[in-house]
Amino acid sequence: MIHFLKGVIAEVGDDYLVMDVNGVGYKVLTHARMLANHAEGEATTVSTHMHVREDQMTLFGFTDPSERKLFEVLTSVSGVGPKMGLAILSALSGDEITGAISMQDPTMLTRASGVGKKLAERIILELKNKVGSLPVSVSTGATDGSVVSMPITGLAGDVLSALTNLGYKQNHAKDAVAMALKEQGDSASFDGVFKQALKELRV
Repeated sequence: MIHFLKGVIAEVGDDYLVMDVNGVGYKVLTHARMLANHAEGEATTVSTHMHVREDQMTLFGFTDPSERKLFEVLTSVSGVGPKMGLAILSALSGDEITGAISMQDPTMLTRASGVGKKLAERIILELKNKVGSLPVSVSTGATDGSVVSMPITGLAGDVLSALTNLGYKQNHAKDAVAMALKEQGDSASFDGVFKQALKELRV
């Protein structure tokens, strides 16, 4: 299996890169955000996932092993194939994806092309207990590591409201709630998440 490619980008297509590795060109399908950050002639290393079917072998490319792992976890969900996985990574950062799962917010996932509410809910259902093991944080990419752009609803919203009423800053409280939901997993309840979030805030 090809785990990564190190070489020069020979071509940038609409949905792929061609990597020149010692004179051999490898076509690598990838997502829009990665394509936007690379140019022809650039030397780089691309983490890859090889998808094998009876009639073809396809390479998918990612910025780093963490992003590749996220892709592999997403495509383990029933109804999420490789192209759908790329569509999700095109629309959302890794932080936003894990944040949406940990906060159980399907609306954010529906920003990805082809992801409807039912599929978004299935992704959350199947991955909510795995989100803690994903090698990315639950922030949305803000410079302070907060989750300020993440919509907060349901249980998370109730706990967040309680914490802010106690005087905690909303950005800090959001991070604490996200961590608490990861810790609580399937057994998450208001009391459990609230107490765990308080522990996170007092660390």
